[in-house]
Amino acid sequence: MTRVSLAKALKVKNRQIQKVKDLQQRIQACNSYLEGSEPDFDANELYGQLVTETERLWRTKAAINGANAQIQAAIYEMAEAKGVVAFLKGLNTQRGLQMLAYMATQPQEYVSQITAQAAHEKIHGLEKRIDELQDELDVHNGTVTVEVDISE
Repeated sequence: MTRVSLAKALKVKNRQIQKVKDLQQRIQACNSYLEGSEPDFDANELYGQLVTETERLWRTKAAINGANAQIQAAIYEMAEAKGVVAFLKGLNTQRGLQMLAYMATQPQEYVSQITAQAAHEKIHGLEKRIDELQDELDVHNGTVTVEVDISE
């Protein structure tokens, strides 16, 4: 085990996720083959590696989670703020008279409770808060250290 910054541990975790996915794909690809032919890999051997790498992954995640306990609220707030931004960006803010094809005799008037301008202002405020939270997380990730297995 090696003590590394949380930022480094997050990179290790992402590489580990990719390693587990790669092993799963190789097992899936070579597990069943035509009799008389040779598989590219030994699925049982790969499965043993998968078990080992999966354990390394969950242990890394657990170390990261423990280190994030003090800042977890900021992580959740940022994730939810990003969700609200995505919602507001997709919000229908149509207003005014519109001629609808199925009611072509006269225009219909749309009213928007949250206008495009108001949505834009809300998005701007949320994005400012997201940036503040990200700065807080960047400091946390660069200064907090955790013990992880970084062997390849």
